[in-house]
Amino acid sequence: MLRPPAARTLLAVAVFLAYAINFLYFFVDDEAITLVYARNLLRGRGLSYSAFEGATEGYSNFLHVCLNAVLLGLTHVAGWPTLTVFALGIAVSLLSGAAIIALTARLIRRLIPGDRLSEVGALAFLALAGPLAVWSCSSLETVPSAAAATGFVVALLLRSEAGLRWALPLGAAVLLFRIDGFVFVGIAAVAVYVAERDRRRDLVRALWPLTVVFVVYNGWRWWYFGSLLSLPLQTKVLFKLLDADGLVSRLPDQHYLEHFLDAYPPVPLLLLALGWLPFWRPGDDRRPFALLLIALGFGAYASVIGDWMFGFRFFVVVLPAVAMLAAVSLSAVRRWAPRVAVACVVMLSAWTLWSAQRFITRFEKADRLAGWRSWWSDPSRDPARYFAPYYPMYRDLRGQLEPGSVTINNQAGFLPFMLDLENIDDLGIASRFFAALPTADVIFTEIGRYHPLTSRRALSAGEVYLTHRDARYLVIWTHMLANANSGHVPTTLLDGHFQLRQRSAHQLLYERARPPAVVAQRDFLENLAHPGNVEFAALKGRRLADDQVLESLPFLTGETARYAATEPVRVELHLPGDPVYRLWIDGIESSHGATLIVTMHDERGVQSFRDRMEIAPGQSTRYDRLLEAPVNGAVFTLDVVPTGSGGGTLTLRDVRVLGQSPELRDHLEKELSIGH
Repeated sequence: MLRPPAARTLLAVAVFLAYAINFLYFFVDDEAITLVYARNLLRGRGLSYSAFEGATEGYSNFLHVCLNAVLLGLTHVAGWPTLTVFALGIAVSLLSGAAIIALTARLIRRLIPGDRLSEVGALAFLALAGPLAVWSCSSLETVPSAAAATGFVVALLLRSEAGLRWALPLGAAVLLFRIDGFVFVGIAAVAVYVAERDRRRDLVRALWPLTVVFVVYNGWRWWYFGSLLSLPLQTKVLFKLLDADGLVSRLPDQHYLEHFLDAYPPVPLLLLALGWLPFWRPGDDRRPFALLLIALGFGAYASVIGDWMFGFRFFVVVLPAVAMLAAVSLSAVRRWAPRVAVACVVMLSAWTLWSAQRFITRFEKADRLAGWRSWWSDPSRDPARYFAPYYPMYRDLRGQLEPGSVTINNQAGFLPFMLDLENIDDLGIASRFFAALPTADVIFTEIGRYHPLTSRRALSAGEVYLTHRDARYLVIWTHMLANANSGHVPTTLLDGHFQLRQRSAHQLLYERARPPAVVAQRDFLENLAHPGNVEFAALKGRRLADDQVLESLPFLTGETARYAATEPVRVELHLPGDPVYRLWIDGIESSHGATLIVTMHDERGVQSFRDRMEIAPGQSTRYDRLLEAPVNGAVFTLDVVPTGSGGGTLTLRDVRVLGQSPELRDHLEKELSIGH
């Protein structure tokens, strides 16, 4: 017969599993990126995403790649369908979620021995926490790594030799599970070191080997990949930490922390986390201070990094610490006024149930393409429900695309894994060329570096790369392509290199229509006049502040600007002075005609280029000058002088000074074997 503590833990786990099953239809494409690496590892290709790029760290979860290799190998040996590996991964996550609850319950009983009421209230909060439940239905590393981190925290706070012995392997697992694992290990270790002064010597003795693990692992990464920054860090995170003036970014309207606090309002969270403080007295247990520092540290890190996926995955690791603090807070109230504590537990349970149901509602509205529903309300065995919205294209292409075919697809997981494709991820998450592309001439997002694909001639370095590589197919979201092409779906892409072949429910398949482009290094160009490169900008003689350039000169980022056609427009830009190979204006139109004058000067003020063109009234004209020899364009000047009178509008669209920076040249020499 189970002892009461074990029975309470099992009850909490059962509640958690029953609630988590609501989210069985949850799926994100990144789950399969890890599996692509696991498959290549099993094939003896090492840690690589595509054969032609070799070793690349397009993942953030080394230990999970190894675990997925085991699960994938088991699937193949057993002869199970390939999709089974996702079910095995979800089983690991659900078990990890149950382990988080069990570990939390164990520490709670050490913190508040004998207080079953407070324990039940805190465990109910954790068992019905939406982020933990939804990510326990994902085969990503989120919950397994959170379980390791929770185990590390519990091991440190148990105040036993056994706990310290467990802290070493658990801390090592955290370091290896995620590229940023050292942040969680460091926050937890420092918090306990600060709060528990009498244990500092024992902590240092037990934890110093983790420094060796960290140094050896990252030394190996540097040797194997040639970089300490993984591709996801380079493409999704780094731009947030650097000076972002002039960069074009598409970030959520609401900050990650604000979005989380919409789901979990700050007042209840603060009461749970801080309710014990008014009752604390010198000489009392100091471990709640360590837990508070851990919760604040983990939460602050999650808030800075942010994430685009549903479910606040970076806050999952915060929730166990909050639950432990909630137990301490409820117990403190119970010692002061037992009846008030009962009322607090009842209110906490009601709030927890309300939050849990509200989270399901948010889930069902989160992704209109996937059409997620609660599994309990609409159970199904149809795999299309579990892998929406990616499954329809997989079903349509299964048997049509030969394994090993080279594709371009910024949804770099499910289709490349299930169809066994060699893929180019032009978001840069898994393809080194795009992740390390040293240019501001992209759109920075939380899902990667986005290159809008159009039917126009390939002008940017990234687009030229796509035409140069021998990719046979291109797959893209219908809505994404329409947004980049004024609402319509073009029949050809990238200067006619790809032709529309097939439509699926939400994705499009393009097939190569022209041979791969024969290119030289000088063909890979970037817009040197992009606001991210501009050192000085003036419009009509007025200097623009750095944060005004994007708004005042939208044509520098591919957009359109409109001015009154009654007066001259002069744009002056000071650029780095890199070689310029081409000048491009996608469209210039004036109601009453105009003269376009383009001038460039070098750093000494010597004119290096000058050209003029007449613009007919009311006619959109493209300006395209391919220079016979590169010129220095340290100062670029564009003048549009009206030739007619009266009202009207001057329109400028997509102005580019196309050249090559030394950083781009070095990147090309490193990544490509092409002639100069």
